[in-house]
Amino acid sequence: MKIQNKVHCLIVLLFCCLCLGTSLYSQTKSASHWKPAYWNQGEILFYSYSLSKSELGELYSYNLKSGEVKTLLTANCHLWFPSFYKNEKITFSSDSSFQERYGGSNIYVLDLKTNKVDAITHYKDRMAACSSFSPDGKKIVFMDQKAWGKGDCEIMLYDVQTKETTNISNHPSRDEIPSWSPDGKNLIFHSNRTGSKEIFIYNLANKEIKQLTNDPLFNNEQAIWSPDGTKVAYNSVLKKAGYKGKRFLKILDLESQKMINKIRIDQKGKWMRELTWSPDGQTMIGSLGDSNNSEIWTLNLKNKRKTKMTIPDIGISYQADYGPALSPDQKKLVYYSYRGVNLPEIFVWDLKKNKETKLTSHPNAWDLNPLWYPDGNHIYFSSTLKGSMALYKMEADGQNVEQVSFPEEGVNHSEISFSRDGKKMLYASFNPNGASFILRDLNTNQEQEIVKSKNGEILVKPVLHPDGTELIFLRAAKKDEPFDIFSFDIGTKVRKNLSKSTENERMTKWSKDGKFILFSSDDAQSSYDLYKMPRGGGQRVRLTNFPDRQELNSFLSEKRLFFDCGYYGIDENKNTYIYIAKEDGSTPRPLTKPENY
Repeated sequence: MKIQNKVHCLIVLLFCCLCLGTSLYSQTKSASHWKPAYWNQGEILFYSYSLSKSELGELYSYNLKSGEVKTLLTANCHLWFPSFYKNEKITFSSDSSFQERYGGSNIYVLDLKTNKVDAITHYKDRMAACSSFSPDGKKIVFMDQKAWGKGDCEIMLYDVQTKETTNISNHPSRDEIPSWSPDGKNLIFHSNRTGSKEIFIYNLANKEIKQLTNDPLFNNEQAIWSPDGTKVAYNSVLKKAGYKGKRFLKILDLESQKMINKIRIDQKGKWMRELTWSPDGQTMIGSLGDSNNSEIWTLNLKNKRKTKMTIPDIGISYQADYGPALSPDQKKLVYYSYRGVNLPEIFVWDLKKNKETKLTSHPNAWDLNPLWYPDGNHIYFSSTLKGSMALYKMEADGQNVEQVSFPEEGVNHSEISFSRDGKKMLYASFNPNGASFILRDLNTNQEQEIVKSKNGEILVKPVLHPDGTELIFLRAAKKDEPFDIFSFDIGTKVRKNLSKSTENERMTKWSKDGKFILFSSDDAQSSYDLYKMPRGGGQRVRLTNFPDRQELNSFLSEKRLFFDCGYYGIDENKNTYIYIAKEDGSTPRPLTKPENY
């Protein structure tokens, strides 16, 4: 379902070599799921920024039994704070009437039977949020404020039949986050009208407001009723000097007015919020995270144990393929790819069958930069499979994954290359102080450090020449300086600047025959294109010229050029595929695009 035409604007981030020792690409969207609520006997309603291809909040449901995630509503605007009435309607807030996020929002109702969406507020300069139906479905409560977290905030009551809205808090303080009692006779909310945040109750019959908590050492907020209506739970933040920020969930028995439970809900700078009681009253569900990202967790009220709930990918078609490498027999292409919101995995493309096969399945690890061993029977790659980024190898069909380097804590290994005879392997070792290039004799497994960064310089992307006598790499004098292409003679230990340009060079590779150096360069433009130049330096030749894309990783065989299109993407959904072209860069076409499968 859509409010308006959906705009996909998935942003792909570049992680520089200083953090993981390689150029990594990923979606910005780490887990970002908010305001979960038990719904419809076994489902959870929530909104998320990380399940769509855009950066927009959208509405979803998650089936606790089957694990299925359904998209309830999408739009080219933000959808926030969903709440449900039985299995009939959902209220939510959205900024569809405003030009910028947090510029304002209105309350909407989605009818699940007709799929019709109606606005119940029509603000042009205010924010309406945190709405919910009364248990009988006749009223909707929400909060109304001038700007998010600023100025006064009022609790408003909307009559579904008359369409009239009443201010029921009517106070110059901030009255926030209203919640219905199960019988629909009362509302609770928190307010700073006494100086600190406290919980208040509004009686709909006599319109009286009474203070429920009185603890000035804490900010008490985000209160909710238990399913049986006998208790109230709320977040409580200790304000005492030296303890500010410690957060607890407190449960108050309404009859005895005594606190019957207190649970610490913050950990390592993250905390649980937007808690909702389960129908059986035994657990709560909420968003655990910081102000930017959060995941859905459950909280057992008896043993106080928190458990992360894994919300699966919903089959987003987003695809970003990088780092092509041709097999020695030139029949297959290996590369790494991001699919949906998942971390990258290794894939192989059969050039004869025009078929793709997934080789790795490590959902919690980064699998990157695959490269064929010269005999064609194994593929080496970098991965965070066991913590730090290390080197691994596997058989050509993805079987028998084996770790082949063991970095110390805080060190990452990446950027693998081989000599043509398979006797030497080069890789980069990155630590907080810089980089080292390590040459390993694969017959003896003995290693030597042949290049090491010094004087604050940044060294990345080392590639061993097929004859094993020299390597090329990128070198920047310091952070934020452009990279130049350098060579290093392993025998004489001589470094040489091969490019000596004012442009920024990237992603160095050797051609298969070792006669040319492949690289990408911005050539003083905003976009990168592919170039080649002779071994030892000299006149550069431009291979691609796409003004709206970036060509970064490439592989040049005797007759064909393979390359990816960087993080600019190549279609309206920002997907990125592997391209194939003639060796001079002419007649390029997408190879791994799904329509070719």
